[in-house]
Amino acid sequence: MHTPEALLFVGPQYTDSRRKSANILRRHFLAALDPLGIAIVSAYLRKTGVETRLITMEDQSKADYASQIEKADAVFVSARQFDRDLAQEVLQTADRLKKISIAGGYGPSFDPEGFSTATARVLGEAEPVLPQLNEDWLSGRSLSPTYDATTLPPFDLDQYVWPDRTIFPRSANPFKQNTQEWQRGCKNRCIFCSPSRMQGGIRFRPPADILAELDNLHLKRGDYVFSVDLNSMVIPKEQLREIFLGLSERGLRWSTEGTVAPLIKDFEINGEKGLLGLMSGVDPKRGGCYSFHYGADDLSSPKVCGSYDKNLNDLEKAVGLFRQFTIPLNLSVIVGLDNHTYPESFFEIAGALTELAPGYTFLHIATPLKGTPWGDRLDRDRKIIDRTSTHYNHRQAVHEPKQMTSKQLQQGYYWLLRTIYSPPMIARSFQRNFSAELFIKNPFLALMVTGIPWQTEAWTSVTELTARGYLDRKVQKEMDAEYQRWKGERANSGNRN
Repeated sequence: MHTPEALLFVGPQYTDSRRKSANILRRHFLAALDPLGIAIVSAYLRKTGVETRLITMEDQSKADYASQIEKADAVFVSARQFDRDLAQEVLQTADRLKKISIAGGYGPSFDPEGFSTATARVLGEAEPVLPQLNEDWLSGRSLSPTYDATTLPPFDLDQYVWPDRTIFPRSANPFKQNTQEWQRGCKNRCIFCSPSRMQGGIRFRPPADILAELDNLHLKRGDYVFSVDLNSMVIPKEQLREIFLGLSERGLRWSTEGTVAPLIKDFEINGEKGLLGLMSGVDPKRGGCYSFHYGADDLSSPKVCGSYDKNLNDLEKAVGLFRQFTIPLNLSVIVGLDNHTYPESFFEIAGALTELAPGYTFLHIATPLKGTPWGDRLDRDRKIIDRTSTHYNHRQAVHEPKQMTSKQLQQGYYWLLRTIYSPPMIARSFQRNFSAELFIKNPFLALMVTGIPWQTEAWTSVTELTARGYLDRKVQKEMDAEYQRWKGERANSGNRN
């Protein structure tokens, strides 16, 4: 009896043709996060007797999957907008070989026409429509061109199916982060953000199910867990306490991404007995939070446009509190939004980050993603100048900003990288964040608090970008000189006040 086989394709996590050495560093020392969405698809397929195999699409012209696709019965592709061009090659190959192909994820959900070669496209969350799609395929019925979950109620996470992690390659990397979902949805509706549009209503998993899944992974004390898309932390405080305590009791080191406002509010009410106290991982035997990623996004505006609780005034307080509890706080900051000007906004961001000295800041170029209010408006206004999907990596300017040119945006972004991650600034940040006392108790956490691993990668990137001629030396020198004048004017203004 024939056992049906499905190939599962996902895009690469790190791709930047301008930073080849930095990509190598990331792949060898910073293990890629396992993609949970396609693993959930695999779990549903295996329940019905389908064999599955994961393939990561490579960003290179030599990649050819014809021999693998020819032996399979169906192809499932999980794609972001970033992966569209790579996914099209896979889908076209499947079409040429007369194989069934299904495309889902952010890309097809927001840009169905960009994946029109697929036999069927899944829009929105996969779980509500996967049973019907799977039944149609295995029974031999013709697939519907579209399986639209966006017209259905958001999937109930009480019915969550654990991802099939057997499809992931084994990793000997001691820093591998085991990904896990705790919630979906976000209170914030930032105008440039796609996850909040994709995920729909706010929902969260029961703590018992989260901890049971962790136990099923057979993790050891000191292993790592990454909670994806915690976002605005809508899980009730008592349930968060149960999760945090469970992680500590198991000795697991964990990281996540979310907003800081709920944690600040909790501290004001509960002090050291609140959530931040439970997150602190000073005792290496009990685990704790080893990285909290906060999308501060816009440091040139009092509040991020469209957000619920992303206020600039909270940032200084958050940096101080996280430093007090020895929790590494890493920021995500965007340049190139409508309110940003050249070069003032770049100077404001550099000045703010110099003053705050967080452990690390991920700097991104604003990218007009389909399905977001901001991205769709730029598309209508014909402000998008580059539609090569692999350039939508938040490191290349693909649009004409409102108050600067695309070249000014790109060079301003490079200037920020070069300024924030110059050796003197790295040394200054290390001095602000390093604790000898913590290093004695927990040396690895002490280094994570300083952000040194990420800062090293950023400095490597700047060095490579400079060597390969991407930085316009004349523009960079002009910005350096103007920044010094800007700092002098600010200092004089402060003295007068």
